[in-house]
Amino acid sequence: MEAAAMSDGVALINLDRCIGCGNCIVTCESNAVQLKKKAEETLPPKDMNDLQMKILTKRTGKLSLLKLGAKMLLKQKA
Repeated sequence: MEAAAMSDGVALINLDRCIGCGNCIVTCESNAVQLKKKAEETLPPKDMNDLQMKILTKRTGKLSLLKLGAKMLLKQKA
């Protein structure tokens, strides 16, 4: 998920991409990284369509996504 990266010899963790897998803890030689429970559980997308919908919703907002879906449905019926 590419949540961990190195910059000038220092490990950086992107908490927005972290899914709590623990890989960063296992590979940290100095034991500087600790896994803490997030307030909200984040589940990875089930498939590519789920991932694309999540990205689109984040970029456009739920209302815009609903409007887009309605337009697509109306065009299919016509």
